Amino acid sequence: MLQANTRILVVDDDPDVRRVTTMMLRQGGFAYTEASSGFQALELLRQTPEMFPLLISDLKMPEMDGEELAREAFRFCPELKVLFVTGFSGDALAAMRLKPEQTSILEKPFSMEELLSQVRSIL
Repeated sequence: MLQANTRILVVDDDPDVRRVTTMMLRQGGFAYTEASSGFQALELLRQTPEMFPLLISDLKMPEMDGEELAREAFRFCPELKVLFVTGFSGDALAAMRLKPEQTSILEKPFSMEELLSQVRSIL
């Protein structure tokens, strides 16, 4: 479980996917913060990098995809763990090479049990 002052950062440009993901996290007892874009997520990470031990990000997003977001985030949050969420597992292979020991993938659609199991394993 997360410490009292830490949260999971959930990034997805689709508000419905964010809502479902955060609902699952909430039911699993996890605190979270939402971001609708990679740029918004980077701003949150820059402001309080110690608050977010885990980033859950869609891999395919406009303007800044999940791989680019993770690459930038690792520059000032080198210990950050990243869970890429995607409907296309092949797309995540290159992204996972960034820091393979700190990145995981979860394929859409996923169940609450699958998400919570991955999050618990990562944390």
